[in-house]
Amino acid sequence: GVMDIKRADVPLTIAYAGRVAGFRTVEIRAMVSGTIMKREYAEGARVKQGDTLFLIDPRSYQATYDRATAQLAQAKATAVQAEENFNRIQELSNKQVATPKQLDDARAARDQSRAAIKSVEADIETAKINLEYTTVKAPVAGPTALLSPPEGSIAQAQQTVLTTITQLDPAYVNFSITDAELREFRSFSDNLEKPLTD
Repeated sequence: GVMDIKRADVPLTIAYAGRVAGFRTVEIRAMVSGTIMKREYAEGARVKQGDTLFLIDPRSYQATYDRATAQLAQAKATAVQAEENFNRIQELSNKQVATPKQLDDARAARDQSRAAIKSVEADIETAKINLEYTTVKAPVAGPTALLSPPEGSIAQAQQTVLTTITQLDPAYVNFSITDAELREFRSFSDNLEKPLTD
Protein backbone atom coordinates (compact mmCIF):
# COMPACT_ATOMS: atom_id res chain seq x y z
CA GLY A 1 0.00 0.00 0.00
CA VAL A 2 0.96 3.60 -0.52
CA MET A 3 0.14 6.46 1.78
CA ASP A 4 1.02 10.14 1.89
CA ILE A 5 3.24 11.34 4.69
CA LYS A 6 1.71 14.30 6.46
CA ARG A 7 2.77 16.33 9.43
CA ALA A 8 0.42 15.89 12.40
CA ASP A 9 0.39 16.47 16.13
CA VAL A 10 1.16 13.31 18.05
CA PRO A 11 0.67 13.28 21.82
CA LEU A 12 3.80 12.54 23.83
CA THR A 13 2.76 11.27 27.25
CA ILE A 14 5.36 11.32 30.02
CA ALA A 15 4.56 10.54 33.65
CA TYR A 16 6.28 12.25 36.57
CA ALA A 17 5.64 12.21 40.30
CA GLY A 18 4.52 15.69 41.31
CA ARG A 19 3.54 17.51 44.45
CA VAL A 20 0.63 19.94 44.55
CA ALA A 21 1.54 23.27 46.14
CA GLY A 22 -0.77 26.14 47.00
CA PHE A 23 -0.73 29.28 44.89
CA ARG A 24 0.22 31.21 48.02
CA THR A 25 0.21 30.83 51.78
CA VAL A 26 -1.14 33.80 53.69
CA GLU A 27 -0.25 34.45 57.32
CA ILE A 28 -3.17 35.86 59.28
CA ARG A 29 -1.81 38.22 61.92
CA ALA A 30 -3.56 40.29 64.54
CA MET A 31 -3.55 43.96 63.51
CA VAL A 32 -4.49 45.11 67.03
CA SER A 33 -3.49 43.83 70.46
CA GLY A 34 -6.03 42.23 72.74
CA THR A 35 -7.53 39.06 74.15
CA ILE A 36 -8.78 36.50 71.64
CA MET A 37 -12.42 36.17 72.60
CA LYS A 38 -13.54 33.58 70.04
CA ARG A 39 -12.39 31.47 67.11
CA GLU A 40 -15.18 31.22 64.53
CA TYR A 41 -13.92 28.24 62.49
CA ALA A 42 -12.64 24.71 63.06
CA GLU A 43 -8.87 24.38 62.82
CA GLY A 44 -7.86 22.90 59.47
CA ALA A 45 -11.25 23.69 57.91
CA ARG A 46 -11.66 25.41 54.56
CA VAL A 47 -12.79 29.00 54.80
CA LYS A 48 -14.17 31.39 52.21
CA GLN A 49 -12.85 34.85 51.51
CA GLY A 50 -14.46 37.28 53.96
CA ASP A 51 -15.34 34.63 56.58
CA THR A 52 -14.85 35.74 60.19
CA LEU A 53 -11.94 33.85 61.75
CA PHE A 54 -11.30 35.46 65.16
CA LEU A 55 -12.87 38.02 67.45
CA ILE A 56 -10.50 40.14 69.56
CA ASP A 57 -11.87 41.97 72.60
CA PRO A 58 -13.19 45.26 71.13
CA ARG A 59 -14.07 47.12 74.36
CA SER A 60 -10.98 49.33 74.63
CA TYR A 61 -11.16 50.19 70.91
CA GLN A 62 -14.86 50.98 71.18
CA ALA A 63 -14.10 53.30 74.11
CA THR A 64 -11.38 55.05 72.07
CA TYR A 65 -13.82 55.51 69.19
CA ASP A 66 -16.52 56.89 71.50
CA ARG A 67 -14.04 59.28 73.15
CA ALA A 68 -12.88 60.56 69.73
CA THR A 69 -16.50 61.07 68.66
CA ALA A 70 -17.16 63.12 71.80
CA GLN A 71 -14.01 65.17 71.18
CA LEU A 72 -15.25 65.91 67.66
CA ALA A 73 -18.50 67.34 69.03
CA GLN A 74 -16.49 69.46 71.46
CA ALA A 75 -14.12 70.64 68.70
CA LYS A 76 -17.07 71.60 66.48
CA ALA A 77 -18.65 73.62 69.29
CA THR A 78 -15.35 75.42 69.89
CA ALA A 79 -15.02 76.08 66.15
CA VAL A 80 -18.48 77.66 65.99
CA GLN A 81 -17.61 79.91 68.90
CA ALA A 82 -14.23 80.86 67.36
CA GLU A 83 -15.88 81.58 63.99
CA GLU A 84 -18.49 83.85 65.58
CA ASN A 85 -15.82 85.63 67.60
CA PHE A 86 -13.71 86.19 64.48
CA ASN A 87 -16.68 87.60 62.56
CA ARG A 88 -17.48 89.95 65.45
CA ILE A 89 -13.87 91.16 65.75
CA GLN A 90 -13.66 91.57 61.96
CA GLU A 91 -16.73 93.84 61.97
CA LEU A 92 -15.27 95.85 64.82
CA SER A 93 -11.96 96.07 62.98
CA ASN A 94 -13.72 97.37 59.85
CA LYS A 95 -15.25 100.09 62.04
CA GLN A 96 -11.77 100.68 63.50
CA VAL A 97 -12.98 99.80 67.00
CA ALA A 98 -10.87 96.60 67.40
CA THR A 99 -7.08 96.57 67.18
CA PRO A 100 -5.18 94.62 64.49
CA LYS A 101 -3.82 92.34 67.23
CA GLN A 102 -7.34 91.40 68.34
CA LEU A 103 -8.19 90.53 64.74
CA ASP A 104 -5.02 88.43 64.37
CA ASP A 105 -5.75 86.60 67.64
CA ALA A 106 -9.34 85.89 66.56
CA ARG A 107 -8.15 84.64 63.16
CA ALA A 108 -5.56 82.36 64.82
CA ALA A 109 -8.18 80.96 67.21
CA ARG A 110 -10.52 80.27 64.28
CA ASP A 111 -7.81 78.52 62.27
CA GLN A 112 -6.73 76.47 65.28
CA SER A 113 -10.31 75.32 65.88
CA ARG A 114 -10.62 74.25 62.22
CA ALA A 115 -7.36 72.31 62.46
CA ALA A 116 -8.55 70.69 65.70
CA ILE A 117 -11.63 69.35 63.89
CA LYS A 118 -9.47 67.76 61.19
CA SER A 119 -7.17 66.24 63.81
CA VAL A 120 -10.07 64.72 65.74
CA GLU A 121 -11.63 63.42 62.50
CA ALA A 122 -8.33 61.64 61.77
CA ASP A 123 -8.39 60.18 65.29
CA ILE A 124 -11.93 58.92 64.68
CA GLU A 125 -10.89 57.27 61.43
CA THR A 126 -7.95 55.55 63.16
CA ALA A 127 -10.19 54.40 66.02
CA LYS A 128 -12.76 53.10 63.52
CA ILE A 129 -10.10 51.11 61.64
CA ASN A 130 -8.74 49.62 64.87
CA LEU A 131 -12.26 48.68 65.93
CA GLU A 132 -12.80 46.91 62.59
CA TYR A 133 -9.51 45.04 63.05
CA THR A 134 -10.92 43.36 66.17
CA THR A 135 -12.89 41.15 63.76
CA VAL A 136 -10.29 39.14 61.84
CA LYS A 137 -11.54 38.00 58.43
CA ALA A 138 -10.11 35.65 55.81
CA PRO A 139 -8.46 37.59 52.96
CA VAL A 140 -8.44 34.51 50.69
CA ALA A 141 -10.24 31.17 50.45
CA GLY A 142 -8.54 27.89 51.34
CA PRO A 143 -7.75 25.46 54.14
CA THR A 144 -6.49 26.85 57.44
CA ALA A 145 -3.60 25.63 59.57
CA LEU A 146 -4.17 22.98 62.20
CA LEU A 147 -2.75 25.12 65.01
CA SER A 148 -3.92 28.52 66.21
CA PRO A 149 -3.73 30.40 69.54
CA PRO A 150 -6.44 29.28 71.96
CA GLU A 151 -9.28 31.52 73.05
CA GLY A 152 -8.25 33.68 75.99
CA SER A 153 -4.66 34.20 74.81
CA ILE A 154 -3.24 37.64 74.14
CA ALA A 155 -2.68 38.65 70.54
CA GLN A 156 0.10 41.18 69.88
CA ALA A 157 -0.48 43.61 67.03
CA GLN A 158 1.36 42.59 63.83
CA GLN A 159 3.31 39.90 65.71
CA THR A 160 0.94 37.10 66.66
CA VAL A 161 0.26 34.69 63.79
CA LEU A 162 -3.31 33.56 64.33
CA THR A 163 -3.37 31.02 61.49
CA THR A 164 -2.29 30.52 57.90
CA ILE A 165 -4.49 29.98 54.85
CA THR A 166 -3.20 28.12 51.82
CA GLN A 167 -4.84 29.30 48.61
CA LEU A 168 -5.33 26.25 46.37
CA ASP A 169 -7.16 27.85 43.46
CA PRO A 170 -5.14 28.11 41.33
CA ALA A 171 -2.50 25.59 42.43
CA TYR A 172 0.98 24.64 41.29
CA VAL A 173 2.27 21.13 40.66
CA ASN A 174 5.99 20.85 41.36
CA PHE A 175 8.01 18.04 39.82
CA SER A 176 11.65 17.55 38.88
CA ILE A 177 13.38 16.22 35.76
CA THR A 178 17.01 15.44 35.06
CA ASP A 179 19.29 17.69 33.03
CA ALA A 180 19.55 15.02 30.33
CA GLU A 181 15.76 14.88 29.95
CA LEU A 182 15.57 18.67 29.79
CA ARG A 183 18.18 18.76 27.00
CA GLU A 184 16.26 16.08 25.08
CA PHE A 185 13.02 18.05 25.38
CA ARG A 186 14.73 21.20 24.15
CA SER A 187 16.32 19.35 21.25
CA PHE A 188 12.98 17.79 20.35
CA SER A 189 11.26 21.20 20.52
CA ASP A 190 13.95 22.81 18.33
CA ASN A 191 13.54 20.06 15.71
CA LEU A 192 9.78 20.62 15.58
CA GLU A 193 10.29 24.26 14.69
CA LYS A 194 12.45 23.43 11.64
CA PRO A 195 10.60 23.05 8.31
CA LEU A 196 10.40 19.62 6.68
CA THR A 197 12.83 19.06 3.77
CA ASP A 198 12.82 16.55 0.92
